[in-house]
Amino acid sequence: AETAGQGTPPSSRHQYVARGVQECRTFFQTAVVNATGQNGSRRIRILLDGGSDSSYIRSSLVEELGLPVLGTGVLCCVGFQERTEESRSYDKVEVELGSRFGGCPVKVDLWSTGKLCGTLPAPLSPDSECELNMADDGTVGQIDVLIGIDHLYRIILWKQVDLSDGVRAIETVFGYVLHGQQIQDQVEEPRRHGSHRRHVMKDLDTVGVAEALGTG
Repeated sequence: AETAGQGTPPSSRHQYVARGVQECRTFFQTAVVNATGQNGSRRIRILLDGGSDSSYIRSSLVEELGLPVLGTGVLCCVGFQERTEESRSYDKVEVELGSRFGGCPVKVDLWSTGKLCGTLPAPLSPDSECELNMADDGTVGQIDVLIGIDHLYRIILWKQVDLSDGVRAIETVFGYVLHGQQIQDQVEEPRRHGSHRRHVMKDLDTVGVAEALGTG
């Protein structure tokens, strides 16, 4: 609660609030690779997802690259917060994925789908002095290919580098991908709020909503 001495004009009253903040940095296993089909090559961004039992590719990229259809299958795809499984037919296509650092490309078969996943934030550089060939250079935002458990261990290699508590760089055929979560404690500078109660409450409500939603 704020206090003011006798004779202090209401307009000059003020309140200072200082609070600790935890900054959370999440590192997804993403890579920027060269995807090649009958119509040529294009640089895309992929996500390695060991929680998916199949691998998928955006249908728009299938058309752009002219990828051959290997067959069809009926799958039930259930996303987060979905309660029902909707069976539908998917085309299986083949694409060649190559590292931007060179080397032998990998051919994988994927299910073509119009919906894949939302745009992930550009990866942040790890707090490390290690010089690693990072697979994701942060230039492509949208995920066009999701590699599931069916192809995951054709991509991931054995070497891992412990960068910090909770974050590792994992070697893949496309370079190193970051994986994990890093929490850093920060303390904000004291901030001045208006003296009128309606202004203070409005500011605190805003802070509460921001903290509840988070930015991860």
